[in-house]
Amino acid sequence: MQAATKPSINFHQFYTEIERVAELTETPCDRNVFQPVIEVYQDQFDDGVASFRTTTKPVGKRELDVRYVNVTLPHDPYQMALDYGFLTETGHPVESLMREIQQRCPVGGYGVDISASRGFTKIWTLFRETMPAADLLSLPSLPPAAREYAGLLDQYNLNQFTLVAIDFVTRIFNMYVLFRTPENNPPTLAGDLISELGFNQPSDEEQALFSRCGDVHFTFSWDAPTCERLSFVVLHMPAAQFPAHLHPMFPRLLDGFPTLRDQRYASIQSAYSLRRGDYLKIEMDYTGMGMAMRAAMDINE
Repeated sequence: MQAATKPSINFHQFYTEIERVAELTETPCDRNVFQPVIEVYQDQFDDGVASFRTTTKPVGKRELDVRYVNVTLPHDPYQMALDYGFLTETGHPVESLMREIQQRCPVGGYGVDISASRGFTKIWTLFRETMPAADLLSLPSLPPAAREYAGLLDQYNLNQFTLVAIDFVTRIFNMYVLFRTPENNPPTLAGDLISELGFNQPSDEEQALFSRCGDVHFTFSWDAPTCERLSFVVLHMPAAQFPAHLHPMFPRLLDGFPTLRDQRYASIQSAYSLRRGDYLKIEMDYTGMGMAMRAAMDINE
């Protein structure tokens, strides 16, 4: 789907569809919470692409997020969040890190996550050209633990980053390496990285699936001395190719989530963490998330 033919979002319908996805995912949802945030970023949603995201965490701990990614409309989602009261600065380094990213990194676009029950949560920053690991790790306000992994990143040739994300609620920082040709990844990539970081090994099927991932990312916080979480993402699969058998929730989502496309597409992501537990995520394409991710993979190196 070309950007010029992407259908505009009917936001009244969109809000109702968010509530429908919350029912499918058995997650909390409050239109009075999410609608005011989406209204502030309405131009970015309509000009960009949107998706729904949830996890396989148990009901009661599971959340639904609504997400846009926009690489064409210049905007500052962080300043917008401050201006509209979605965020209040408290002096935490997560705030100075956001400004350092904006000032020192080759920003090409942004995304925002909005929880259906909690409101504004996360900002994604996509780079217009890859950023060397050494440059990213030199940002002064980065979680200190991230710098301890420079050697591991070099060992696995994970030394060019394409995007980062900051969750302002949980105060965690994610840094992403995207692969142009996932099929060329070593078949042991996922298992080897999981072992290196000391996480529990998943099934052989998961290791094989996520070794062919479209991206890998590392999660850090300011209160932990080691990497908090390791994640792999297999991008934008047609519903018929999605490994729906991996969780009982997946079949009903793949059959029922709303989309403006001619068929349903979804991405699957792992999350391995000793502190937070292991789980899977599913991101459901509403207006064309896969196209945006492919655009991000076409940045200059």
